[in-house]
Amino acid sequence: MVARVALGLFGVLAVIGGAMLTAMVVNYFWGSGYVPELDEIGGWGTLAGAVALGIYVGGVVKAHPGYRVLGGVLAGVVGFGVTSNIATLVSLTAGRGGPRGNLEDGSLGFIWMVAGVFFVWVALKGRWPVSATRG
Repeated sequence: MVARVALGLFGVLAVIGGAMLTAMVVNYFWGSGYVPELDEIGGWGTLAGAVALGIYVGGVVKAHPGYRVLGGVLAGVVGFGVTSNIATLVSLTAGRGGPRGNLEDGSLGFIWMVAGVFFVWVALKGRWPVSATRG
């Protein structure tokens, strides 16, 4: 039960942070300009998304608890690296400087926002985490 609450909490934080970064990039390109507050707060949401990914993977792995923790930590680190690289690739479509940096942050935020929605849904669904026993 504690793992499900933690997954839901970090999922909600990922949704909020991702939405802030997405709003920041929309405001930058079609609004009044750069809003640094959204960038700073939203950045923590992307880290919360990586933690949620680690919690999710740790709950899915059917193994010894030590392997679950190791798998979760590795999934969080690798997941954050992969999403950062995807956001960097997306940002190459924008001009150098501010546009590219903002598009990268917004893309990263959008990815973790969608992932956060998934984590919240899984936490509310009630079929996660899986049992460590083998059937």
